[in-house]
Amino acid sequence: MKTFRKPLLLGLLTFLVIMLGQAWMLESVRKKTIQTAPSDKKISTIQATKPHVSLDTMTLQNTKIKVYINQAGGSIYKAELLDYANSLKDKKPFTLFEHTKGHLYGASTGFLGDESLKFTSDQSTVTLDEGENASILLKAKGKDGVRYEKKYTIQKDRYNIEITSTIHNQSKNTMTSTHYTRFLGLQDTDLNTKPQPKPKDFILDTNQPKAGFTSFNTYQGPCYYSDNQPYVKRPFTEFANKPLTETVEHPGWIAIQQRYFISAWVTPDGNRDIHTQWQSGGVAGQDNLFRQHFNFESKAPQVTLKPGAKQTQKAILYAGPEIASSLDELATGLGFTVDYGWLWFISDLIFQTLVFINSYLHSWGLSIVMTTLLIKILFYKLSETSYRTMALQKKLQPRVELLQKQYADDAEKRSQAMLELYRKENINPVGGCLPSLLQIPFFAALYYVLIESVYLRHSAFLWVPDLASHDPFFILPVLVGAAMVATNQMSPKSQDPAQAQVMMIMPVVFTGMFAFAPAGLVLYWFTNTVLSAIQQWYISRKYEKHGSH
Repeated sequence: MKTFRKPLLLGLLTFLVIMLGQAWMLESVRKKTIQTAPSDKKISTIQATKPHVSLDTMTLQNTKIKVYINQAGGSIYKAELLDYANSLKDKKPFTLFEHTKGHLYGASTGFLGDESLKFTSDQSTVTLDEGENASILLKAKGKDGVRYEKKYTIQKDRYNIEITSTIHNQSKNTMTSTHYTRFLGLQDTDLNTKPQPKPKDFILDTNQPKAGFTSFNTYQGPCYYSDNQPYVKRPFTEFANKPLTETVEHPGWIAIQQRYFISAWVTPDGNRDIHTQWQSGGVAGQDNLFRQHFNFESKAPQVTLKPGAKQTQKAILYAGPEIASSLDELATGLGFTVDYGWLWFISDLIFQTLVFINSYLHSWGLSIVMTTLLIKILFYKLSETSYRTMALQKKLQPRVELLQKQYADDAEKRSQAMLELYRKENINPVGGCLPSLLQIPFFAALYYVLIESVYLRHSAFLWVPDLASHDPFFILPVLVGAAMVATNQMSPKSQDPAQAQVMMIMPVVFTGMFAFAPAGLVLYWFTNTVLSAIQQWYISRKYEKHGSH
């Protein structure tokens, strides 16, 4: 029995470490030796390319999103998601993109050469109250009479913004240009108050809480579609260490992920070249500042425009929550950014079940409980086999202890005697282990669903105000520990002192690690532990009374 209990215990501990430590391990797994620019290097080019947000901006709004468009370059520097609050205390809309002193994260599209031009419009504010869509047209004039247009179109109840960019060569000369979609970021750090940052320290959302040891953050950073893989992650560390240049032959996308939200440029027509650029170093004239700057873009093949010729390209910007069904409608592979890991096919099924149940219960907390119950029912027979073996082993405990004493000095004879005892009583030691191991992928899949789902964000349940954050009263973690203690009391005692000691401290370990875990995940674990304890108690009583038959 000891031979088989050790692998099971090690497997469960490994699973726990992988699941609970995912957030902080995510960066350490990808960690590389990055040589950032020394602080005495002056990067004046970063200052020169920093987009300027003029005082005159234009807004485009529907019921879901409000987009702020900068006159300088006609770029997007702010998008308010009207259905999502910043936090439970701050009810202002959650903001994607940002422009504050020393920090920039924005999105732009158009034709090369329009980035520094001033775009104007006959309308400063467009709100979609009725109808299916609304638009705002921006115009700018470049050198030698070259004209640029950007038409922003927003649809009803959607997070999509379609941007139609046009270049019109009204000069007397033939010219070339290239259509681009781009994400741009800049971050200044005051070295008098903070240490010099690394690429992995780049912050997309300055309002987001910092990740801690027990945080459950998922991947945050750039990603894109390639011909070989529909979803490729490209952390900022790789921007600095190995700039990307890749040609994608099929229509694709580039995106930047945040916790629960995503910004994505979708280019529906033709092949594109994807590029990344990273710069870091001191700022000319400001010795105390260290600047990090990234550029993540895709470009269409260069076009040649004769005098009087026009060229038009479309791109779609999605700025909103990570909802796989909405993202799949936009582009191939974009739904994979709702990252369920290698068990995505199981996770997706569980997620659909969770959504279906919630459509009737209208409570994500109750839906988690019911989904966990369904999984337990699905694996009832497997669990019954496991608990039957444990119950019979517990019944044999006095005879096992006699064998321990009888062969205290002969480990080989002791093992042979115990195996013979199990054979006579028709007990398979592996029967208590394999059923549990077979269930781990399903519970791992549910874990990914619970930490990835934007639906749990700010969803209350009983005393918990937000299932995506930790229980502020720490009641759920304590209940998990208590339920594990009760389960251990019903399990047969291990003959290995080391294993017995580990099993004693496991409830304490779980309570501590779950203290700052998302309450939705802890609720699932508590529900699963309670259901397991009830099932084990029922099966144990059944076989203790009637034996193995």
